[in-house]
Amino acid sequence: MTIYFPEGQSTAIVGRVGSGKSSLLNALLGNMERISGRVNIKGSIAYVAQQAWIFNGTLRDNILFHKPFDAERYERILSACALQQDLTILPSGDLTLIGDKGINLSGGQKQRISIARACYSEADVYLFDDPLAAIDAEVASHLLREVLGRHGLLAKKTRIIAAHHPKLIQNADQIAMLEAGRLVEYGTYSKLTQSRNSRLNVFLISREAEEVEEAGMGSEVTTLNPHMTVGSSLRSNHSAVNPPPTQRSRSLSKSITDWPTYSRSRCSSESKWVPEKLLACPPPDLVEIGLFLAAVSLAENEAADAEAATEEGPCESDQKESFQSLTRQRGDHLRSEVSSCSNVSGPRVKSAPETVKDGDRTEASTPQKTSPELPGAKIVTTEQNEEKMATGRVKFVVFWAYIRRIGSFLCSVGLLSMIGAQLASCGTGLWLADWSGDAKAYNNMTTPLANQTTEGSQRAWRLLIYGFLAFLQVLFSLLGYLTLAVGNIRAVKSLHAAFLNCILRVPTSFFDTVPQGRVVNRFSSDVAAVDNQLMNSLRSSIQTSLQCLVTFALTASLSPWIIIPLFFLSIFYFAMQNVFVATSRQLKRIDSVSKSPIFSHFSETLLGVDTIRAYGFGSLFVEINAQRLDTNNMAVFATGIANRPAVCKNIDEKEPHHPSPPPLPIGG
Repeated sequence: MTIYFPEGQSTAIVGRVGSGKSSLLNALLGNMERISGRVNIKGSIAYVAQQAWIFNGTLRDNILFHKPFDAERYERILSACALQQDLTILPSGDLTLIGDKGINLSGGQKQRISIARACYSEADVYLFDDPLAAIDAEVASHLLREVLGRHGLLAKKTRIIAAHHPKLIQNADQIAMLEAGRLVEYGTYSKLTQSRNSRLNVFLISREAEEVEEAGMGSEVTTLNPHMTVGSSLRSNHSAVNPPPTQRSRSLSKSITDWPTYSRSRCSSESKWVPEKLLACPPPDLVEIGLFLAAVSLAENEAADAEAATEEGPCESDQKESFQSLTRQRGDHLRSEVSSCSNVSGPRVKSAPETVKDGDRTEASTPQKTSPELPGAKIVTTEQNEEKMATGRVKFVVFWAYIRRIGSFLCSVGLLSMIGAQLASCGTGLWLADWSGDAKAYNNMTTPLANQTTEGSQRAWRLLIYGFLAFLQVLFSLLGYLTLAVGNIRAVKSLHAAFLNCILRVPTSFFDTVPQGRVVNRFSSDVAAVDNQLMNSLRSSIQTSLQCLVTFALTASLSPWIIIPLFFLSIFYFAMQNVFVATSRQLKRIDSVSKSPIFSHFSETLLGVDTIRAYGFGSLFVEINAQRLDTNNMAVFATGIANRPAVCKNIDEKEPHHPSPPPLPIGG
């Protein structure tokens, strides 16, 4: 493919789905592997993707995108991109924090922010991948006039637009038609539409047919070219086959208002069994549709009656009043049926997601939900979005939740096994100490034969008891390890399932304030800490505590006076332990909190890597990632130092200055 985009003009890339429009833009951006040929671009690039990329920051940050703030240019771009009305809705205007991936914005709002970002960059070449796909027709006309058109903000810039919108194609200076990744037509709009059978005409005719079909095959579609008459022919053919929309609405309204007859006929034709209670009353959504269609039918009847009165004479007012009264009675009857059927259980038809929000078309796959308190999604400021870090001791409720999920049986078996292992270990030590006293008894024996006999039997007895105690120690240790390991797996699965269950059931407003990286951090590093570290620390603490208790008891039984120094030593130990545990605990929290921005930034960068490369900010985002890694590494390094047994000096403490000694004289 050899194609030239004139400088300072707009070029529309046109083609069916899969023809290679987005691939051509990616090739211009350098995101595709080049086998042969070359791409020459003069100047800087701004890129607007088909799916707008919004990062977690304020609306102003998303528009400026690391550019210096210019108030005059900024206001001009807001007006051109129709964002000023949206700023009046936000609690903090353009300083309002936008949630992760712009979750609290509609699809059209995100797309307009992406277009405003491109306009603010003041690039030389602008690449647009179907920029008006998620935007309402009225707002699209405004953007076409103020931004993308021949007299808009980018009128003197080179614009390359992958277009489906008919007005975008009509207002382009040059048009490139693609089919199967090949350039088949190139030229101006007037040149390519001169021939009735041109590929562009065929494409526009198919687009018009799709619009007619999407509009219900009954609405008027504006013809861009006098050669294209498919709209009128489709409408005439459709009206010959199908009844007009007024007649269809009347028939559908009649079917819904006479629901019992309609439902029984449908169920008998489709051989489906439906409870009699559901056959007696229509679903509430269908009732609302029926009321709406009845109102439409009534309005059309009144308009037809008014026309007839103008042509044939005045109509009788009593007939109209009686008809309106009958319609109102039917509507009241339908509402009473809805209230009587409100307690009927059964499948209901969910209403379609809202398709227009603030003048924009939202994605059907992610319907916008609003909180019950506000008319729109809850949006917070930067201060409210910062992750809060706990302080102080970990509450016993947290440990109890973990122990409770292990189970009382496994906890009891594990604790008793560890106590048994420690007692067996102490028993082996005591048995060896007693065994060492047998030599004195052997020396007191006078008969050598008796000495040898007693020594042999005593050694066998000692070895048997020592082996039995060692076996008990190994058995109890193995049982304790296995029991606590199984309990840890059980507790981790239960905690993970409970956490996942909560995340799947939180309202969407939760994700307006919580970045995705924070959730990923909880599911990754925090869950890994519970998997690997918590049980090991708990087991080590229990073993050390039991060992200290047994050693203290043995020492006190042999030398009671040792209790006094051990008492003061324990006080010093607990004081040092409180300082160490508080420091280590808070450093661990800092480590955990500082990981969330890393996950958030990494996921945002992966989603917007094409946009970041296009604007030339790849090295900047690498630097931001390095800064966040350094912040986390400082916490990790401090945690490692705190875990060392040596007492570290405060690095902030200023050391006293010692003057250096005077130099020694040479030769003296």
